[in-house]
Formats: sequence, C-alpha cells, structure tokens
Amino acid sequence: MDDLDLLKNKMAGPAKRVIYVYRGLGALEENNEVLMSQLQRFVNTKIHSVQFISPEETIKGAWCDEATLYVIGGGYDLGLIKALGPEGTNKIQQYVHQGGSYLGICSGAYFASSYIEFDKDGPLEVCGDRQLKFYPGGKIGPLFGPYKYNSDFGSRAVLLSCQIPQPMQLANGCSNGLKPRKLDQFYAYFSGGGAFCPYPKGNFETRKNLDSYHKENGLPSEDQTYSIELVKSDGHLPLGSNHKKEESISCPKSSPTESDVEVLCSYSEIKGAPAAIVKCRVGKGQAVLSSVHVEYDSQCLDNKDVYLKPIIDTLKDFNTEQSIIFRYMLKCLGISINLNYKL
Repeated sequence: MDDLDLLKNKMAGPAKRVIYVYRGLGALEENNEVLMSQLQRFVNTKIHSVQFISPEETIKGAWCDEATLYVIGGGYDLGLIKALGPEGTNKIQQYVHQGGSYLGICSGAYFASSYIEFDKDGPLEVCGDRQLKFYPGGKIGPLFGPYKYNSDFGSRAVLLSCQIPQPMQLANGCSNGLKPRKLDQFYAYFSGGGAFCPYPKGNFETRKNLDSYHKENGLPSEDQTYSIELVKSDGHLPLGSNHKKEESISCPKSSPTESDVEVLCSYSEIKGAPAAIVKCRVGKGQAVLSSVHVEYDSQCLDNKDVYLKPIIDTLKDFNTEQSIIFRYMLKCLGISINLNYKL
C-alpha cells in the first residue's frame, strides 16, 4: 500500500465492520446464543466482528459510527420497547435511514413493523403501532398456535417457498467452489412468528383454522392447535405473497412504501401464501425481517424437548437450505459471508 492509499483510507474514516446483536430486556438469551454462534459461523470474521450491545449502549449511539448491521433476534417486543424507549428506537431508526442495515428475527421483526397484532382477542394479546416502521404494514401472529412463552408447545417446522430469483448466488463469481444454488422450498423453525400484512388495520380479518398437529405427531396437548388465515374484510380474498398494492397504505412520509418491499420467502401451507421473510428499503438503508428462526438448523435445537423432536426430524434434511437462506439474507444486508464454511 503506497502513501496515497494510506491517505485515502485515513480520509475515509474507520471501516463500518461491526455486527451488533441486541442483548437486554426483550431478547431471550437462548435465542441470542444461537444467533451469535451462527453469525460467527457464516460471516467473514476477517472483515466483520460480531458483538453484543446493550440497550444503554444503543441509546448512547456511539455504535453507529462503526456498525455495519444491527440485529434483534427472538424474544418479546414489549421488552424491547421498555428497554430501548423512544430514544434508543430512534437511534436504530436514524442509523438505518442514513444507510445502515437491520436484521430482525421473530420479535425483532414484530418490533420493526408499522403495527402488530399478536394473539388478538386471546390471553396473550399484544396489539399496537410500532415506532421503527421498516415494514410499511402489519405483522400478524402467531400464524400457528397456540403460543406459550418459555415453551416450544406452539413451535413447528413450517414449509416456506422462495421468491428469490433463481439460481441464488452467495458470492460475486463462484470463488472457492461456491456455485449458485437453486432453492425452491425448505422447512424452517417457527416459534410465535407471524405473517407480514400489506393492508392497513381494519381492512382485513383473521380466520382461525383448527388442525391436529400435536395429535399427528404424538405430542401431549391440552389445547387445540391451529393456523390463522388472513383475509380481506370485504371480499374474503387471501393476502397473497406478491404484496400487490390493492389499497393505499397509510405510513409516515419517511417510511418505506409498498414498492420498497421485496418478499424473499412465503408460507407454503397457508392459503394465500403470506410473506414470511421480507427485504425493505428504508431511506438510504435496508432491513431484512424474518418471521421464522432461519438462523436455526436442526443441530441448534434441544433433542430432549418432546415438542422439538418432530421439528428436528424435519429440519435435519434441510440444514443446507437453511444455511443458504440465512447467508443470502446477510448478503442482502451488505455483509461479507464466509465462503469457506463447509456444510
């Protein structure tokens, strides 16, 4: 490197290379441990470091100067709201609008939607507007239920369809033998997630469809399992995954519009195939939001948990697909991925 290159690097300022994973109230430690482990496996650690960040550090905002990605994983979004408050949430919002990247998984995706409806009219109901509004519509869940906190009672392996242009390519060129892969459908770990709804509140309703998931898998159950279907209030039309804007969506001037949303994966087993994973343009930045725990493969789950055993049996044949999708999501967010990782 000559003197001119050194001068250019100095003028450019410090490289934005740190991936920050939120750790605090609202984030489950078990989920965070898996998320941290998988990020360290799949990102290029010669370029990026992966670090936890507290609510207090988030509020102070010094992290913005060196962050390349801010991540919030599974947990409960009311805890996030309480811990981060308007100030911390605003720091994340400004960071992304000014060119940063955000990855929200499960509760991190609820937290980043314009509004949420979780277990509406049920014992765990949480409904309301949200501040980040990276996704310009609602997040409605749990799509499969009933959900129970601190339990995998309502967890499943769900079938997703990829809307990503095929074949997928994880690198520029096919270095290190990493060739483009075709990926149509795969199973992913679901626990309390929802569907992304492009319609404003009041323009749709949820329809509960009872099923026999626990009985079919020989699982103990005191409650009836079900899935929910999202339908238009007027014509009972299922909400399709293509997110065509049939009605105008009310969102603040600074928020994304419907044309800024790209569906990456949709639920194959739900009528209308609602979106499960979306990519959103947000100002100069971007966000990828996932309703399913795509960071989990079969080896991340506890095989001693009776409710997880059938999920593990299903996921173990899709570990390769899981890793491809997760790395593709990271690539969408500008992260350099680990091309040498052996599946």
